[in-house]
Amino acid sequence: MNKHEETLGFNDNWARIFGVPIVAFATPIIFLNERFEEGLVMYAISFVVSLFFTLILWEGNRQLMIIGRLRFSKVGDEAKRLTWQLINTVLFSSSIFLILDPLICYFLKNDPSQIYSNTIGGLSASLFSSMLVIAIYESIYFMKRYMRSVAETEQLKREMVQSQLETLKNQVNPHFLFNSLNTLVSIIPDNKEVAVEFVRKMSKVYRYILEIKDRELITLSEELDFLNSYIFLQKIRFGDNLIIKLSLPEHLMEHQVVPLSLQMLLENAMKHNIVSTEKPLQIEISVGKDDQTIVVRNNLQLKHQVMDSTGTGLKNISHRYLFASGREVETIVSTNAFIVALPLINKAATA
Repeated sequence: MNKHEETLGFNDNWARIFGVPIVAFATPIIFLNERFEEGLVMYAISFVVSLFFTLILWEGNRQLMIIGRLRFSKVGDEAKRLTWQLINTVLFSSSIFLILDPLICYFLKNDPSQIYSNTIGGLSASLFSSMLVIAIYESIYFMKRYMRSVAETEQLKREMVQSQLETLKNQVNPHFLFNSLNTLVSIIPDNKEVAVEFVRKMSKVYRYILEIKDRELITLSEELDFLNSYIFLQKIRFGDNLIIKLSLPEHLMEHQVVPLSLQMLLENAMKHNIVSTEKPLQIEISVGKDDQTIVVRNNLQLKHQVMDSTGTGLKNISHRYLFASGREVETIVSTNAFIVALPLINKAATA
């Protein structure tokens, strides 16, 4: 295992083992006009010298590449990194040649007048070797990143569909139907008008889930229209034991969110926390700083045991936001509160 494999994007041991001798073999022929017919001994000497230079240049440029990728690791830093890499490669390769070539020429030829006999060819060979190293590494790196990006995109698509289907399944599962129908049965004798409204809201919830199943983003206005219906059902069920406050300004209504993300956070809060007269559950939905996020906050009063919990709800929401907007969901857990900040996507800015 190569310790720099993650930074380089691949295990380069095979490239170093085979690449160094191949480049060392070709360089004297291409740049220094060395030929076999001039004698195997002379070519063997040239090959050994070329191998020495190539090994130093390969390993040196490899280290520069590792430093550059660690230094410019953010998304969008590719141009800065490549510019930094090229400048340092030229400086490093030229310095190595100008320092080592006179020494090698002196020891091989023992004639100081011939030290710089082929400076242009030598510099060209050094730069060629270095640029070839960069080309090999960058080509493999970008290909690996592209393949990983395609795989991650497909994975996020599958998780997004899975999340939407999971939400739909949760809404139609026996627990939800049992609770909803129990609530409906309990209010029919006392308040038929509320019962009728309950059925309408329940129908609206299901219709919304079915209508948005193929959409990656939806306006905040549409999501809140659905969310109010969902809140109505839960308020009828829990009464004053559930306190939900919505504080979202009108000018953000055309911004976008991932469908069902707010509903899933409300559902998780009710699922994982005690909701009772002694311990009412308080959920607040507000806008974050600079109108960049929607913040969902609930007081923390965890149940000792949560049934049918897979722990994938928040993870799915995070992946869907990352796929749809490139931004991440922020989660903060304190001793008395659970806070989730969902990215608020400006439709005009992304158009």
